[in-house]
Amino acid sequence: MNHKRAFTLIEVLVVIAILAVVAGIVMAVTMRVRAKGWQTTCASNLRQLGAASLMYAHDYDGYLPPYLNEVFGPDCTDRVRCAAAALHTVLSAYVHDNSVWFCPTDPVAGQDVTRWGRSHRYSSYVFCTTKDLSVRDDGHRLPWGAVENPAEYPFVHDSNKSHLSRPDAPDYNPTSGCEHFGGINVWYLDGHLKWVPPWSE
Repeated sequence: MNHKRAFTLIEVLVVIAILAVVAGIVMAVTMRVRAKGWQTTCASNLRQLGAASLMYAHDYDGYLPPYLNEVFGPDCTDRVRCAAAALHTVLSAYVHDNSVWFCPTDPVAGQDVTRWGRSHRYSSYVFCTTKDLSVRDDGHRLPWGAVENPAEYPFVHDSNKSHLSRPDAPDYNPTSGCEHFGGINVWYLDGHLKWVPPWSE
């Protein structure tokens, strides 16, 4: 008599368990690759926005755009400078792709939402222009070129910095969006960009 060999229940369960483990590994790797791609896209956006700001400075005697991507509120009393729409407008001559203004992980990109102290209608990013770098005072200074350590001056970066604080700090409130692997991308005034990791001991 011919007897057909069949899988036992244990063998079936072992195969299912192996497939589940493999699927989990593949999913984790895929998500990490996607996250790395988002970080790379964000870094490219910041480089383009930084370059656009420097082109603006070249056209305006070394002065950077006198506007910030902030909203009117108690922390922003200068309504002329805290004008996200004005910042978007003056740099639009140098940035022709609107997607450059938004981090690919920003859940409220392009919406009239204030999060992490920024207006996300026009951009996901923080611009760190001070009055000394953007407001003409004597007509002879070139503030951008006068910065002593441009390699240490973070000019534009991701807006979610909660992960960078100590866990016992008042502003420590990690949330998802506009961050990459818990850290943020930062473009410095000398033109280099780096990823700043989350706070650790």
